[in-house]
Amino acid sequence: MFCLEGENRERCVDAVPDLDWRGQPARAVCQAPPQTQDAALETSLVAGAGKLLHALDTAQNSDGGWGYRSANSWTEPTALAALALNAYGCDGPAYRRGCAWLAARQHEDGGWSPNDMVSTSTWVTSLAFLALAERIRFRQRLAIQWMKNAVNQDPSRFERFIFGALRLTPPKVAGASPWFPGTAGWVIPTCLNLLSLSRAARMTNDSELTSIMADSRSFLLTHCCRDGGWNHGGSSYRSENAPSYPETTGLALLALGDVPYAKLAPAIQVAESFLDRAESSEGLAWLQMGLTKQGKPPRSESATFACHTLRDVALRLLGIAASSPRNQLVGAG
Repeated sequence: MFCLEGENRERCVDAVPDLDWRGQPARAVCQAPPQTQDAALETSLVAGAGKLLHALDTAQNSDGGWGYRSANSWTEPTALAALALNAYGCDGPAYRRGCAWLAARQHEDGGWSPNDMVSTSTWVTSLAFLALAERIRFRQRLAIQWMKNAVNQDPSRFERFIFGALRLTPPKVAGASPWFPGTAGWVIPTCLNLLSLSRAARMTNDSELTSIMADSRSFLLTHCCRDGGWNHGGSSYRSENAPSYPETTGLALLALGDVPYAKLAPAIQVAESFLDRAESSEGLAWLQMGLTKQGKPPRSESATFACHTLRDVALRLLGIAASSPRNQLVGAG
């Protein structure tokens, strides 16, 4: 029903109206009588998702990929668009062409770069892997090895000695994944890599994944903020003492799906409090998915945001479909 294969290639992202959390034009659901709220929410799910899926369809580039705004295709929005289409059962030509674009751009080292102008594989490998895993032919084992290698290990004794002598904290923390290979780890790439490795663990019998994922979970649990949520997670300025962010808190809850509820109860409370004060479409989407993963799917919110980029559109769709069994992000961790 939603699989629209349009011929018009104009970028229509900014034409998508402000939508509420279900994808319906803002305040349309709020104005419904109380006794019709449930029916209105279900109707808005269908109507709003259709508008957003149409925006994805009409903005797909001729090479099969998606960009953020322009005609240049990038790995991140293409992977998110493929995940969004799959979440709604849209496995037609647009989805297949998007996956083909991703599969064709896997590097010899197993990873992916942000776009064709970058030669180095980076954090976007996690999203590409999730978009393709178990559905499209690509070099899976090579990709899994790249993601394993991306996780930082404990510094060597020599490194610890040098940083200790300089009275500095070592930038590389065991279990953390960086934006760029060989650099310090951060919360967002660690979360995405953990989601990907969790999916990989179900696809293979690689025993090494268990310890790697345990280290990544430990990194996230020890780098939460004092309020219980997460922000960027850098260690250079004691970021755990700073306030948490909606998007990183939602994403961390999504990645920590296997962690006992008792350890995450403060973070879940923070995430629920963020629902009415999320500041972006991205933040709202990650909160929806993270809370759903933790068994706390949001039922009603008043926040509304415009989708300014195709990344926003794809994330909004994935947030709306947080409870769908086809949502590979929610089902990954």
